[in-house]
Amino acid sequence: MQPGPATLFSFTEGPNESYRLIVAQGEMLRDRSEVLQLVNGTFRPRGVSALEGYHEWCRSGAVHHAALVPGHIGGALKKISTALGLHCMTIS
Repeated sequence: MQPGPATLFSFTEGPNESYRLIVAQGEMLRDRSEVLQLVNGTFRPRGVSALEGYHEWCRSGAVHHAALVPGHIGGALKKISTALGLHCMTIS
């Protein structure tokens, strides 16, 4: 993915047979690993340090498969969550 604004999100189970969407807006950095020799990159969440963002992401219950898209689409994801009756957690 090219450097610039990005949104990372995960759809996961919540308590009491519910589901939720976890959303982190931020940016993709130019940093990438040449050792891995596959598509990879570094995402930095907006509003928190990378470490705190990672801790919030883990505490939220996000699954290990997530979606990463260019641009900030958190507002649209929040509207979709509301329309579907899902809880939307924001990492920030």
